[in-house]
Amino acid sequence: MRLLLWFLILTAASPLVSARMYQWDDPDTGTPQLSGKPPYWYRSDEQGPRIFVIENGRVVDDTAVKVPDNQRQQLRQEAFLRAEQDQAKFQAKLEQAARLKAERDRNLPEEVVPVEEPPAAEAAVTDAAASAEAEVSAEAEAMRGLVQEWEKFREESAKKIVHE
Repeated sequence: MRLLLWFLILTAASPLVSARMYQWDDPDTGTPQLSGKPPYWYRSDEQGPRIFVIENGRVVDDTAVKVPDNQRQQLRQEAFLRAEQDQAKFQAKLEQAARLKAERDRNLPEEVVPVEEPPAAEAAVTDAAASAEAEVSAEAEAMRGLVQEWEKFREESAKKIVHE
């Protein structure tokens, strides 16, 4: 039963998976970082690692591209506002799931002890959760691939400019 509840929570939160993602390389370790919230230095006066903004599988912003100050400030404000809104939506869905669980628990008679689900049903829920997790992982890999292609394209463009 718990697996079913977690599956429902993950399903409710799945629209957030397709939200805007921010990717950058950690300067200390060199590992790629992927987050649903922009890092504090995104489009600020303070310099930080290059950030790619990915939405629905497409790069929609790259901090290596210089923009006018007013546009830079607007992009920064929109990013942080959107992150706050996404967090609020996620929190509301978590609260709704907790309320539904509490309501379900209140409606159970005290004498009735919840019966464990048969293994076949539990396996189906586990398979569904695993497939949902695999889908998220596949989407993240696709995003990383797009970012790598974009970086390769930018690098080749820069090399052409340097050689000319």
